[in-house]
Amino acid sequence: MGFSATPSEALGALEPLLGAVRQEMDRAIQSERPGLQELIPSVAHFRGKMLRPALTLTCAEVCGADPGSEAARVLSATVELIHISTLVHDDVLDEADLRRNTPTINALRGNEAAVILGDWLIASSFRLVASLGRPDFDLALGEATRLVCAGEIHQLVKRGDDQLGVNEYLDIVSGKTSALLVACARLGGSLGTSKVGVLDALETYANHLGIAFQIQDDILDAESSSEKIGKSAGRDAALGKLTLPGILAREASGINLPLNVESRREFIVEYGGFQKAHDFACDHVECAIKALKILDDHPARDRLIMFANQSVQRKA
Repeated sequence: MGFSATPSEALGALEPLLGAVRQEMDRAIQSERPGLQELIPSVAHFRGKMLRPALTLTCAEVCGADPGSEAARVLSATVELIHISTLVHDDVLDEADLRRNTPTINALRGNEAAVILGDWLIASSFRLVASLGRPDFDLALGEATRLVCAGEIHQLVKRGDDQLGVNEYLDIVSGKTSALLVACARLGGSLGTSKVGVLDALETYANHLGIAFQIQDDILDAESSSEKIGKSAGRDAALGKLTLPGILAREASGINLPLNVESRREFIVEYGGFQKAHDFACDHVECAIKALKILDDHPARDRLIMFANQSVQRKA
């Protein structure tokens, strides 16, 4: 499966650039309005892996663009703000009280404040990207955000449906997780090339990366404790959301999953759901890496391989 890496190894070369992206984000969301002054500092707790900015910068670099350019920085800050806005809203939907070992906005300030803060973040992100004067970027990010929302709504209406199949699960994931990563890869790459074959390859890579990343998230939610992963665990099962480990365990057993969260975890272990889901994610990692064969050897290409491998190796 190519290279392996820890998050620090994969992101280390980008850290100075990511620091500039964080500063751009801070400028984009600052406000002296009452209420926002108190809420905005909480956004810092949502900056974790910075995968989306890292992917944007790396795809720009691998296609020959300067990852330190204003366009790369602003685009990277925009996609991370969109992502953070979805996390703030997700915590409300999931009734979560912990993220990155820190109380969520909704736990600290209530659902109303969290929803409005998420709206502020996404509005700020589109105001930021508009400063580049690239209508194609505005359109692409608008469509990606629509797909993210559509995926979340699809998952919402399927709560409590224990007959959810693999293909429908993948359709949900391709929207709620992969769509924004695809935009990161394609728009980042477009800063350096207009070659359709290269941009299509980056899009394919990012779609498989997103699927692998989300499967690992779902494994961790079902398998681990809140203390281990730094956010509220077991929320999917508690809210009736069936994810890949449960789907594969159900298919292997031929019987429906237990309703109780702990019994469901034991059931998934008994029928190999966690291992099957991990293997499924690894297959998508291999597909992601295969898509990169069109690219020339380059340290940025190696970094993309690291991102793919790390997606299924992480424990939080």
